[in-house]
Amino acid sequence: FATNDTEKFRIDQSGRVVISNNAGGHAGGSQFVVMGGAINNYASAAFGNYTAAPTSGTTFAMFRFNSGSAGTSRGAEIIAAADANWTAGANYPTRLIFSTTGDKTENIVPLKSF
Repeated sequence: FATNDTEKFRIDQSGRVVISNNAGGHAGGSQFVVMGGAINNYASAAFGNYTAAPTSGTTFAMFRFNSGSAGTSRGAEIIAAADANWTAGANYPTRLIFSTTGDKTENIVPLKSF
């Protein structure tokens, strides 16, 4: 995919997704790549939702690390959650929760909350 005759997004032959100002310019082994430089001097990806003011304890973004034959066995996750009720345009108390699955269990357990 290109804008103004410059490639910005590519899905290559191996299924890797590359997003950058020069989408063909990455040679690493990652399957999802975001390269910075076109808008900022750093790579940036945003994850969120359209909830105007999440309430305390509400998860509004998450990274899950899965594997297994169906790709659904969860090994770890990082959750962004409202630490208290948000006030749109003014106050955004948030915490990050890092969780993993322990040995011989299928339950994901929070390790640390920041």
